[in-house]
This record gives sequence, C-alpha cells and structure tokens, in this order.
Amino acid sequence: MPQDNVDAVRVAYEAINRGDMGPYLALFHEDGVFQEPASLPYGGTYRGHDGLQQLFDTLDASWESLEFDVQKFLDAGEHVVILTRVRALARSTGKQCEVPLVEVLTMRDGKIVRSEAHSDTARLLDALGIDATAAA
Repeated sequence: MPQDNVDAVRVAYEAINRGDMGPYLALFHEDGVFQEPASLPYGGTYRGHDGLQQLFDTLDASWESLEFDVQKFLDAGEHVVILTRVRALARSTGKQCEVPLVEVLTMRDGKIVRSEAHSDTARLLDALGIDATAAA
C-alpha cells in the first residue's frame, strides 16, 4: 500500500510541474490540512479542497513561476516524504531563488490527510522583497 501512495504522489507532482494542480487536489482528502511556514505571506493552515485552492491561488499571486525538482520520494509507512529543490521567480521583485523543500505527507486510505512544508523561508522572503526579521 505505501508504494501505491508514493506512486500517486509522484504522478501528482509531475502534473504540478506541467501546471496542472488537479491530480494533487484529487489526492488531497476533502478534510485534509496543509501547513505552510507562518512567516511566509501564504503561510498558515489550509483546510480541505477550498483551503488548498486558496493556497494555490495565493502561491500564484506571489510567484511568477514555481518548479519542483523532486530529488526523492521516501516511503515512510503512513507518510510520504518528498525531498525537493524549488526554483521560483517572484512576481513582486523579479528575483529568482532556489531552495530546498521537504514536504511530509500523512496518507490515509490513499489520500493526503496532512501536508507539512519545510523550506528556507529566509531565502524565499528575500526573493519576495520581504525583510525576514520583520516577518518573524
């Protein structure tokens, strides 16, 4: 079963890189929770499909482009851990940045019930033109 989870997440990430959020949204449980670092302009907790769509919209408002270069998908039982390098271009400044991202997905019955994103927020904030000390 866990390898099925890894395969489903891999397909969803491939779709994200083509600009199609549909497969990830379909994999996300209707009551799922997505957690972004609070210091980011789109930080916080997003719940359910509406919340996830709100996160996608907010990311789109912040970033001209986002590319996820997945290094590894790790099967950790009920979790899928994704080790990624994110390449992003900020809308507000035109700055590019590349940061490591670790996403920990909790899976239940083939659906993502929780996602926690961990990244170098200071570098993301710098690209967005936001003082990291003011955002803390």
